[in-house]
Amino acid sequence: MNPFFHRALLLSALLLPFTLCAQDVRVVTRVVKDTVPAWKVWKSDAFSIRHPGKWAVETPAAGDTVVVFRRLDTPVRMIVQGIDGKAAPFKQRIAAQHAVGLEVIDSGGDNGEGTHWAEYEYGTEGSRVHLLQRVQEADGRSYIFTYAAPAASYDDYLYVAEAMYNSFAPATGGK
Repeated sequence: MNPFFHRALLLSALLLPFTLCAQDVRVVTRVVKDTVPAWKVWKSDAFSIRHPGKWAVETPAAGDTVVVFRRLDTPVRMIVQGIDGKAAPFKQRIAAQHAVGLEVIDSGGDNGEGTHWAEYEYGTEGSRVHLLQRVQEADGRSYIFTYAAPAASYDDYLYVAEAMYNSFAPATGGK
């Protein structure tokens, strides 16, 4: 007999059980509408940033470069603050908040590109708030990004905060 025939017969004998089992498999997928939100662009004289279209945008009347993006159905926020010069170190910024039960989870210093970050939690009104704060420097200004969410839902919206941070673009030529 032909040796190729024996190999083909052996291979089909090995694959037959997998083929029979595979016929009984049923794949069900579910699409969640909010996983890929419709995005908008928010612009000021100082910077632009993309944000989920259904999130509220709040800015102070004084025209300062602070903008708060917040989800309407849950206390999830991304706060962007622009300041002239270098931002105060993380320990000074956090001390000004008078946070109760502050726990620094992780932090990183200047990475050589003018960015540094800290992840932390603190208690407020009987619950825990989980925050990720990043500082980015550009054109003589510092931009402080703070993603804040209840500790239980922090991971649920982290991808949105990361996408917002990654879409940030400082305006060229100053404020």
